[in-house]
Amino acid sequence: MEQLKEEKIWLVKSSTRIMGPYTTKDIFELLKEKHISLLDEARKPTGRWAYIREHKDLAETVDKLKVISVSNESTVSQMTMGQTQTKTENVSDDDRALDEKTVKVSNPLNTEDLIKDIVPLKEETVSYNPGAKPSNITYGAYTKDQLAEAAETQARPWKIVLISLIAVILLGYGSYALFVKSRQSQGYQALITSALRLNSLHLYEKAYQTYKKAKSQKEPELNIQAQMALLAIVYDNESNSSRKILEKYLMTDDIKDRRMIVDHHIAIGLSYLREGDDVKAMESFQKAAGYEPFNQAVLLNRSLLLLRKGEYKDSYFNLKKVNSKDELTNLLLYVRAYTLMEMVHSTTVVLDEIRDLVVEIPNQLQKSALLRNELLLLNIKLQSILKDEGAISAAVDRYLEARPAAGIQIVKDPRIDWKMTSWEILDRICVDLSQLRTGFKAKLLRAHCLMENQNAVHAQKWIEEARAESPNDPYVINSMIYWMQQMNRDNEALTFAKRNENILFLSASSIYAELCFENKDENCALAQWTKATNNTFTAPRAYLGLAQVAAQRGQNAEALQKIRQGLSIEPLFRSLIEIRETLESQ
Repeated sequence: MEQLKEEKIWLVKSSTRIMGPYTTKDIFELLKEKHISLLDEARKPTGRWAYIREHKDLAETVDKLKVISVSNESTVSQMTMGQTQTKTENVSDDDRALDEKTVKVSNPLNTEDLIKDIVPLKEETVSYNPGAKPSNITYGAYTKDQLAEAAETQARPWKIVLISLIAVILLGYGSYALFVKSRQSQGYQALITSALRLNSLHLYEKAYQTYKKAKSQKEPELNIQAQMALLAIVYDNESNSSRKILEKYLMTDDIKDRRMIVDHHIAIGLSYLREGDDVKAMESFQKAAGYEPFNQAVLLNRSLLLLRKGEYKDSYFNLKKVNSKDELTNLLLYVRAYTLMEMVHSTTVVLDEIRDLVVEIPNQLQKSALLRNELLLLNIKLQSILKDEGAISAAVDRYLEARPAAGIQIVKDPRIDWKMTSWEILDRICVDLSQLRTGFKAKLLRAHCLMENQNAVHAQKWIEEARAESPNDPYVINSMIYWMQQMNRDNEALTFAKRNENILFLSASSIYAELCFENKDENCALAQWTKATNNTFTAPRAYLGLAQVAAQRGQNAEALQKIRQGLSIEPLFRSLIEIRETLESQ
């Protein structure tokens, strides 16, 4: 046992720092010197984090520390009492006399009046007795008490002024402290209210940043912390602390809404996913399903986890339970497409489902922009599996007409683990597709996939090769504009767009409008954005542009009308939500 105490097996988590490894003795010394506290957490390599004061293997150390603390307090108390007694007993007559002299010197007297009043006294013989108490001391016609009273009379006005000044200072400080506290309280409440409102508007990242400002002023109530715990997991990677908050809140009787209980269990599952614990994540999703067996977010998270683990059949059968239509429908199509693509060699039934899916995907993309480009790419892959060359070419063209990385404008539900939909995952599919095809469009396909991942630098090679092969093709010209805009070569992109205005796709027209707006050419911007409103894919961004022009002209009512038109097409378009929130708060 003593040997274990000397081994450096302990890690300590204090605030946001993880320190160690330490021996048990090291931890005792750190506690004794107050470098760490009993409320910090500790763990062994095979254990879990626990408060030091509650860790069973550190109980002996904690008890030892408490004994030392009690002993120190007793010693300090005895020393203080002894010093007080000693100082009281050692006051001598000489000290008293010195105090009296100090009083006499520090109080000025009118010496002329004293000299006039001096009357010779009759000489008396006084016997010397060192131990006798001195008789009443006199100074001419004045006694010691009379002199003290005169000094007190002179000092009294100054004492009144001093006391009044101190009272005014204390009153002013108290009033200021109350004012500051009131202002802080009002500021905290306003921030919390704003954070909750932004959260309801789907502006999740802004909501969390506002909540953090409020939290820096005051510790929020438990129910508020629980509401923001999911965002802390997603945007600040606070998995462990947020999970504890949620577990604590779930133990209370404050939750009346079953959907809230489900969402909290989903958040706990996502916290475990962030830590790489797939087993506990699946357990949390199962608990959520116990309250709502057909909750779409729960089922999709389970399928995405199974998909990531390569358990495609289980993912496929789990999706069979999903039978609702909401803002996550596009994600459902994505998971179905990816799962069927991986299962194609295992059963012929899959081919029939793929035939249904390649019809369903284009129809659904007219309704929502969520994962639009991702689904357009998977549609190419599914058409390749069906080996319909005409359908493959049409799917490639439809994908190349879309603006790369347009999906960053669409708000994603924070209850979902979106890792399996990233372009890092899809890049493998894109590479396979570009290698299976020939010609300049295969090169453009590769370039677009790289630009989806904001990697325009590596896309340049493929853009240049496609341009060398077919410099005047509309797909090449539009891809050039997409690429220039990502490379921040705005002046070059504007010139290139003006020169080729008649053959621009609507996505490129929207970029052309943005460049015109930045160059203060409102007429050009209005013309291009108005044209782009005629297509479902480009209309939300076009209405955003028209609203920006109206707001810049001070026409807020017109701007809000354009915003409403855009949101009616795509309710989760982030910039439209943000500009509406700004205009409505003015």
